[in-house]
Amino acid sequence: MAELMESSTPTDGHSAGPFMTNLPRFPIVLVSSGMADAHYLIDHLALKPHPEGGFFRECCRSSVVIPESALPTTFRGPRSASTAIYFLLAGEEFSALHRLAADEEWHFYAGSWLLFHSIDPNGNHGVIRP
Repeated sequence: MAELMESSTPTDGHSAGPFMTNLPRFPIVLVSSGMADAHYLIDHLALKPHPEGGFFRECCRSSVVIPESALPTTFRGPRSASTAIYFLLAGEEFSALHRLAADEEWHFYAGSWLLFHSIDPNGNHGVIRP
């Protein structure tokens, strides 16, 4: 796993620095309760609208690419071994329901809490609260 992480490079032109070399790269979630805070973070982090709601910016993508033939059938096309994004939901915004082909790990840093809704393959609905 460390080999994959060492090959990860920031996509925003900044160096990850030596302390980041062996750390896993995961989505970073920012949830703002105030629009003033949200506008500051959107501008400061250069976030763009996300197709499913909220705002995001990719900040790291592995140079290791896994071919489609080596992936489960839930994937379409080759995939990077790992990526990381900043993701922000402001105020009453929500991320639209969407199917995940891969596991996601979210890190919460600031703002108010959120609810994570999931529907399993049998149609059972669940809600994860912080």
